[in-house]
Amino acid sequence: MTLPAESAPLRLALAHKLNEDGALTNLRWREAVEAVPRELFLGEAVYQSTAGDERGTAWRPLRRREMEDAGWLRLAYDDVTWVTQVEGVMAADAPGPVHGNPTSSSSFPGLVIRMLEAARVNEGESVLEVGTGTGYSAALMCHRLGSDAVTSIEYDRGVAARARKAIEACGYSPTLIVGDGLQGYEKNAEYDRLIATCSVRFIPWSWMWQVRDGGTITTPMWGWMNGNALAHITLADDGTASGRFHPYNVAFMNARPHGRPPRSAYLIGLGEERESRIDPSILDDWTGCFVAQLGAP
Repeated sequence: MTLPAESAPLRLALAHKLNEDGALTNLRWREAVEAVPRELFLGEAVYQSTAGDERGTAWRPLRRREMEDAGWLRLAYDDVTWVTQVEGVMAADAPGPVHGNPTSSSSFPGLVIRMLEAARVNEGESVLEVGTGTGYSAALMCHRLGSDAVTSIEYDRGVAARARKAIEACGYSPTLIVGDGLQGYEKNAEYDRLIATCSVRFIPWSWMWQVRDGGTITTPMWGWMNGNALAHITLADDGTASGRFHPYNVAFMNARPHGRPPRSAYLIGLGEERESRIDPSILDDWTGCFVAQLGAP
């Protein structure tokens, strides 16, 4: 693998920035950030949002071949999220602007590292990653833990193929699976750590069955009111699990089976107007929004 000479200094600068921001505190993860070239995981194009219309947000592809190498590298090492797929269309395959919702992305490195540090992964432990995405976080784990310790599962076959290509270009060879991440991957269980890079409305039982007693699950949780949080739970030997929410918001794309259903038509009918016992402005607060959505059917 031959990388541009400018890549290494940009990786060092990114690691320094993440450390200054408080996202990156572990030396071993810093070594991984400094070693893994993020530009490989963006493929040949990413999306940039532009003004939309009644069809929704418009996403314009930014193509690597249409940019100078230095510009593409600066883009890759910005601490921002780059959308790589919209409504199932990869940016590299888009003939022009695409309208709709993102369905895959390269999350901003600061969030990726916060997730990995929150999971408290140590050398000698095995990890199941749910949601391979571009493969960047899997590559970071391979660098620190070794490829044999990492299993990653991706729902979208096309996304998985691109991730495999990028990961292998870096010289890593984890177990990469195409399948439903909500079912986990029983063949390599039990895992010491399970890390999800997609948001779920609830923690699937299959995850708990595949993590050893004393192991942990770190996952973003999300609901249909768009409240989100990062949960970190520990499995006990009596079949229960407990943990906490981290004190910062996370925004990952939802697991596709946990997505919001289509909105039904709003039916206007006669009703009785009355004063609410609860101030509806509580839904504007993050905590109120997150708790309220847990009661949604």
